[in-house]
Amino acid sequence: MISRVDAHPDFAGTAAIYHSAFWDLLKARKMGLVEARDFAEQCMSRCHVHRPSEKLQDIIDFALSERRHKNPRVKNSDLYAGALNKIVARMPLDLDTLALVGGLFREAYLVCSLETAGFLRRSLLDLLEKYSSQEWLGDAGSELCQQAERHILFWQLTPDFLEEEIYDEWPPAAVARPLMQLNEATRSLISQENELYDRLIRKRMVKILKSR
Repeated sequence: MISRVDAHPDFAGTAAIYHSAFWDLLKARKMGLVEARDFAEQCMSRCHVHRPSEKLQDIIDFALSERRHKNPRVKNSDLYAGALNKIVARMPLDLDTLALVGGLFREAYLVCSLETAGFLRRSLLDLLEKYSSQEWLGDAGSELCQQAERHILFWQLTPDFLEEEIYDEWPPAAVARPLMQLNEATRSLISQENELYDRLIRKRMVKILKSR
């Protein structure tokens, strides 16, 4: 059925979308390091991308150091980001590209390469926004972007995560709040929290009404 639809001139490319590893990534809520490595390698092979072995990386590093012997050492994270940006720029904006970056993110996260994971997260979000804003996707683009962000970046969370009142808002936002030194000024602020919040809500409502 898929091949027949794909053969129609108006639906060319359907098979590539249907068979993309992107959907496997979206479904894989239980992915350990071995599975993440295998998935990343599968995506790299599919996208004709290669990760150097330790020996080859030593050779590359030596060659680069010889070339830049008078210049400050470039951070490995900057080299990684530059290399992947060039690769992605040459690739089509499709689901396989999203699967590649998403799979690399999971792998980097699981080995605690957090700087690399942070870069891959930003790269994935940027690609998701660009992909989902394509006109042919229509309203489905926004939903796809939202679901992909939650299921790829937060895959390790349980399916009922959104229904669990563990924090007072979306957990990643809660744990990212800037911390405060607990002193008398902070305690005073905490004691007035509800009152101050009520005032804030009223001010926002007034502002909204005035803008109409």
